[in-house]
Amino acid sequence: MYQATKLFRRTAYIFIIGLGISPAQATISVQSWQPLYHGVDTTVGFAEASDGRPQLVTAVRIDLRAAGIGFTSTPSNGAASLDVVSQTASQFINTTSSQVVVNTSFYTPCCTSTPQNKDIVGLAVTDGVLVSPAQPEARAALLINTLNNASFVNTVDEVFSLTGIDTAFAGSNFVLGVGRDLPTSSDVIHPARTLVGLGDRDTHGDNGLLYLVTIDTGLPGISDGATRRESAQWLMRLGAHTGVNLDGGGSTVMVARDPDNNSVTRLNGKLGSERSNANHLGVYALSAVGPQIPLFTPLWFAGLPDNSVVDFAAEDAQMNPAPGSPTLLDDDYYFAGIYPNTVGVVTEDEPLTNLERAVISFDPPNDTELRFHFTLTPEQADPLNEFRYLTAIFQQDGQGTKSLDMEILLNGVMVDAATLTESDGFTSLRFNGAIAGANTLTVRQVGGDALWTNFDFHRLDIKTIPEPAALALMGLGGLALVRRRVG
Repeated sequence: MYQATKLFRRTAYIFIIGLGISPAQATISVQSWQPLYHGVDTTVGFAEASDGRPQLVTAVRIDLRAAGIGFTSTPSNGAASLDVVSQTASQFINTTSSQVVVNTSFYTPCCTSTPQNKDIVGLAVTDGVLVSPAQPEARAALLINTLNNASFVNTVDEVFSLTGIDTAFAGSNFVLGVGRDLPTSSDVIHPARTLVGLGDRDTHGDNGLLYLVTIDTGLPGISDGATRRESAQWLMRLGAHTGVNLDGGGSTVMVARDPDNNSVTRLNGKLGSERSNANHLGVYALSAVGPQIPLFTPLWFAGLPDNSVVDFAAEDAQMNPAPGSPTLLDDDYYFAGIYPNTVGVVTEDEPLTNLERAVISFDPPNDTELRFHFTLTPEQADPLNEFRYLTAIFQQDGQGTKSLDMEILLNGVMVDAATLTESDGFTSLRFNGAIAGANTLTVRQVGGDALWTNFDFHRLDIKTIPEPAALALMGLGGLALVRRRVG
């Protein structure tokens, strides 16, 4: 089967780079998503040492609306001591007959390679049964209900209910997300990371895509762990808008079952034996059916959803004419590409310190536009393809609720509009009409009572729509919703 072939080609590729043969990529790259099961895709990402440190990233993306998707996690050990009996990921995937497994919760005592009674740190729910109560040490929890609706909750500061919750687990803290309590302590390199994120599948705020991510260590010259901020950047590159740090280090592991022969293969590049972890997430899925369902994936982003404007510079309070400069602080920000006229070749993305943080409307001065310049291939610019601009307001001038009336223009043509306030959280606007080559996305203030508005981040996603004949092959009728598998 195609899926199995891709899985084992990919595993072999990780083994090759583990021998020190680095991929011939740009300094940071994400491979295209490949189907593993129906509604379950996988990819890898690379960062070269020239970008700070080498990193190998393994990711699985789960379409929570796909037929057959289900979840399980480590069950309670009943009346025995502590919460659970630990397992390796390979043991867990075989005992549950799931298709993909990743480690999740922090736990004590640590660390063994053999089964042991362990206590989960933070909230844990397995198949609707509470296994571990919420704890302040692990307050960032993912909740998945029986209908596969997923959401994050801060178990210390937010009111939440476990009614109807099928699966839940908690990480130490959020690393990404508007309005979330991101850590303020020093951001140190962790030897390996396991992350979970949510992104929108179709509509704003639907949280229809679940991301499971590992960043490896112990591969000299290939992967050397990550900071929280680097973890957040990888979640954004993959498509998440909110994300949590799970147990990492020696616990980090992701395994998958080959749909052809039922064998189990480690997806991430970690070498050596598996640790016996207290909690794992198991994913159930059906064999892949037809071509991939088109989903949004990021084209570019500037800044992170981190409740700040730390990435950006203060606006210069002057409106400059287009096309601006790829090397100076102005209203124009350039991603790497080839541009016409006086700009020419931009070899790498413009420094974020050249990107202004706000639009301002008081006069004088005024500075009501931000323009993002990027290039597309003919395939990306296909008229069938759809684009999605995602942003959030970090702060507006005080004194009660303020509003920003905003238009989005693509190559000078207005394609959508919205009214934004600080309390909106994420806002997304969808449109098409891009062209091959150089494009300009303009964010323009046209009204509202906010004198100035700071943006938390900017992101542009693309959904590649197949030709109509291919779309017709995507009918998935007759696929029953499978919550559990046995045997």
